[in-house]
Amino acid sequence: MHKVYCLQQAKPVLEKILNANIHLAAQVSIQTHIITRLWEAFQIEKKKRRKAKQLNLLGEDDVRPQFYSPARIKAAQAVQGAKTLEEQANRQRIADNKVKAVVNRLQKEASKAERALQA
Repeated sequence: MHKVYCLQQAKPVLEKILNANIHLAAQVSIQTHIITRLWEAFQIEKKKRRKAKQLNLLGEDDVRPQFYSPARIKAAQAVQGAKTLEEQANRQRIADNKVKAVVNRLQKEASKAERALQA
């Protein structure tokens, strides 16, 4: 149609070209909508099918169903408390290491500046 329009430049040919473009644009819009909705459905289905993680609140390897008596609940709370304390200690250690690194860097810069003045 484009070649025919280039040769004749008639209005009906131009209208057919424009109508074809409109139909193609609508078709592309529909196809992209379908693709995005299928992708979203796939992602939702993927989330549904994920295997659940075991809680392992007591820190024991146990594949059987876990039933918690009041004593086991207290033990699990103790284990979780120990984990949180360990995490806090680890964060504190990391923060201390960062402070030490900054202090060392400042000392090196000061000694470098002092040597530069002496030179």
